[in-house]
Amino acid sequence: MDLASESGGRVFLADDTDEGVDGDLRAVEEDMRNQYRLVYRPAELKRDGAFHRIELRVPERVNSVVGVRSGYYAPGR
Repeated sequence: MDLASESGGRVFLADDTDEGVDGDLRAVEEDMRNQYRLVYRPAELKRDGAFHRIELRVPERVNSVVGVRSGYYAPGR
């Protein structure tokens, strides 16, 4: 679950009943209909191949769920 959370994904627990699969597919469909993409480019990109943490702050008045990655891997030299 940590990997999914850190990479901006979700976890669907194993439930192969018709209701479970249908519910998972509805959740995926809902996510796909309501996605936006933000691109982050640091002012001074360090080409060190290291993981760099980022944080997205959303105003409290926003009544929504925001899923984001916890950072990015910079390109190597």
